Amino acid sequence: MSTTNQAPIRQTRIATAALLTVGLVIGLLWSSNQQLQAAVSNQAAATTQLARDLLAIERLQIKPHVASEFDMPQADVMARIQAAMTAANIPSNALASSVPQAPRRLNKSSLLEVTQRLSFENVRLEGLMRFLFQVTADNPGFEISTIALRPTTEARYNADIGISHFFVREDATTRKSPGAQP
Repeated sequence: MSTTNQAPIRQTRIATAALLTVGLVIGLLWSSNQQLQAAVSNQAAATTQLARDLLAIERLQIKPHVASEFDMPQADVMARIQAAMTAANIPSNALASSVPQAPRRLNKSSLLEVTQRLSFENVRLEGLMRFLFQVTADNPGFEISTIALRPTTEARYNADIGISHFFVREDATTRKSPGAQP
């Protein structure tokens, strides 16, 4: 074959290789662009969800999600605590003391918090966890405010637990007259 015949074939092969290389680079860039767009979309969705979560947290800082219109009588609080203990298989004699605290106003609002301080003695950790779950699951207005554990044996603990519930009380200190400045 002559060199004049080989030159067009060689140029065609070089052009084809260059075209394939350019096509491959374009394909890789397109794929990277698609992945980048998906990542940006995922990030935008995560940012939107984060903004929603922050708003919900801000609302909860102002007022807990569950607050009743009245203070719960002590007998009702204790009945609910006893029911949760029974469901968690904690014997009633494990509750060494139960002391209601005075209502505490939250941030100069009409919202008050009442905490019941419970002291348990020699209770299995699994039972305590079941109790904590049960007392809040069965009573949406209850919130675990404090927990202090002291081991007595390898599997048993003494525990001091604070259970709070919230209620709204409008009074002269929280009500504002229509023309008053905040």
